Amino acid sequence: MTTRWSLVQLAAVFCVLTVAGCGWVAPLPASPGPSQTPPPASPDLNLELVGQIGGPTTALAARDTLLYVGVGPRLAVWDASNPTRPVLRGQSAPLRDTVRRVASEGDLAYVAAGSALHVLDVSNPAHVITRGTFILNPDREDGSFAGEVAIAGHQAFLTAGDDGLRILDLSDPAAPREVGAYRPPGATYYVAVEGNYAYLTARPSPGLGPHVPTGLRIVDISSPARPIEVGFATSELPVGVLAGGGYAYLADLSGLRILDISNPSRPSQLGFVPMPNSLGEFGVTMALGDGVLYMAAGPYGLRIIDVSDPAAPRMLASHQVGLRFACCSESATGVALAGSYAYVSDRHNGLRVVDVTNPMNPTEVASIPGMEAAYTVAVTDRYAFVVAGRSGLLGIDISEPAAPTVAWSFPPPIGRQSVVWSVALAQGHAYVFGDEGGEVLDLSDPGRPTPIARVVEVRNARDAALAGEYLYVASRDALNVLDVGEPTRPRTIAVTQLMQATSLAISEGYAYVGSLAGLHILDISEPSAPSRIGDYEFIRGSWGVAASGRFAYVVDYLRGVLILDVSDPSQPRQVGYVEPPVRREGTSDARSLERYGIMAVRGYLFYAMGGSGVRVVDVTEPATPVVVGYYNTGGAASGLVVRDGYIYVADWDGGLLVLQENR
Repeated sequence: MTTRWSLVQLAAVFCVLTVAGCGWVAPLPASPGPSQTPPPASPDLNLELVGQIGGPTTALAARDTLLYVGVGPRLAVWDASNPTRPVLRGQSAPLRDTVRRVASEGDLAYVAAGSALHVLDVSNPAHVITRGTFILNPDREDGSFAGEVAIAGHQAFLTAGDDGLRILDLSDPAAPREVGAYRPPGATYYVAVEGNYAYLTARPSPGLGPHVPTGLRIVDISSPARPIEVGFATSELPVGVLAGGGYAYLADLSGLRILDISNPSRPSQLGFVPMPNSLGEFGVTMALGDGVLYMAAGPYGLRIIDVSDPAAPRMLASHQVGLRFACCSESATGVALAGSYAYVSDRHNGLRVVDVTNPMNPTEVASIPGMEAAYTVAVTDRYAFVVAGRSGLLGIDISEPAAPTVAWSFPPPIGRQSVVWSVALAQGHAYVFGDEGGEVLDLSDPGRPTPIARVVEVRNARDAALAGEYLYVASRDALNVLDVGEPTRPRTIAVTQLMQATSLAISEGYAYVGSLAGLHILDISEPSAPSRIGDYEFIRGSWGVAASGRFAYVVDYLRGVLILDVSDPSQPRQVGYVEPPVRREGTSDARSLERYGIMAVRGYLFYAMGGSGVRVVDVTEPATPVVVGYYNTGGAASGLVVRDGYIYVADWDGGLLVLQENR
């Protein structure tokens, strides 16, 4: 296929090493015309994945001493023969989406990721291979998402949100096929199976309103082709379910309910453990062993409950794995039992091993650190510097783009509770900023960065860019200018008040600051006295900004990417726009991200767009931009850098991805 651009011809690139920008030194080929767009079912155009590493720890299953752990878009296999020292035995190739749930049976692992259920052969952990894949609604442009999976014999029971429950025949692992479906009103997210019955959570979906009852549906699956609902138990909004031994354990917003399901048509509540304001809507997973229930309760860690007397359950202990983050995202995502140990997957903190010999006194005995979320990235010749929130700054060796490896990690500035949001690189130094301040790292040995200075006066930083000896930092309430001519003694020389800044670009003596109010243009010809000379207002604000020559490119949540003529910086005007892509169901909403990486390079625009992945747009004709490439990262693409023929993408759910043009 002929394209209007070629990454292969872009191998000679000179980068000004900031998050904001790089510049091509090799010319692009002439544009013969717009590329043909593939049908909606195609997830990519002209881009392919070369390498991947990292991602949050999202799911967990166990068989004997082996742990199957979802890490970003991969399934990792850990050997816990020695629980205090788990050993990584192997991992799958990257799947097309972030792992959501994992189940195992024999030598097979079943992975729900994105809109698919993958059947993986784990008989040899060093060589995990995909045996088969089932895709939900492949003809829908926005797709469907696979929620939870339960395995019973040669059948899989897969929840699909508004699409209800799908029943798959797994007799041939290479060709899983749908043999039945149950689509009740509302949304179905969680499922458990015991005997001839499936237990489904019932809750409203956004399109059907609050009149849909919430609780537990009991469905007879003795005939998979004709599942029939036979019972219902009312509860508050359900967030997880487990079934076993004639009981159903239903977690909802108020706590844990234990239901007698010996008569499926008339379930009755036996016991209840109140947990007000503790479970939220994050979703929980549970495991049962010897009369004790273990619950991975999102941001509230591991809950341990005595259920030996179903009529009188009681809380034994609450163990906070890692750190509690009260803001916005789940933490404990999965739990599995093996012997006297509970293994907990923790989105922010990796894999945790908890000794539960005494369930009333759980003790964490081992941990495997993880990558919380990749926010943005900057690149040198050999290393990608990945900003990873509370995981700090990670140095990824990219000397082999197809096989990136973690070289080092650096904690957040000013303490572990801080969140890192941005990094700028120049002249052998890295400037790292987050909620609680900034830090300067000496990169004379890039494999072992050394802190040499702190910046405590700039807080709540969201983006940073370098121009000469000056560092510009966009924080929540200001544009800060620091003189870093002497890196060991950075000093603030100017502060310009701006509300809710999100992003920043520097070009030809001007600072372009994106904020929730729109775009602000400042004259920085005198760095110690920036002058605000122009504004462009947006209904939903600016979420990312790039500038090149007489144009600025701004990500607007509602309207896509706006192209502004800034030849007169005091009067920016819109001359074109790129329509926002369709966001697939189950992916991160734009509003959940702080910023999108966007770069303008010689008439082409490269940008990350959350759950819609990465886009490449020909903007040589600003009034009629043409999308010439895109890639669905499967998660939430947040930041990117283009260098030496590769696109390095920081993805909240997928870690660091390395893309290139299709060969």
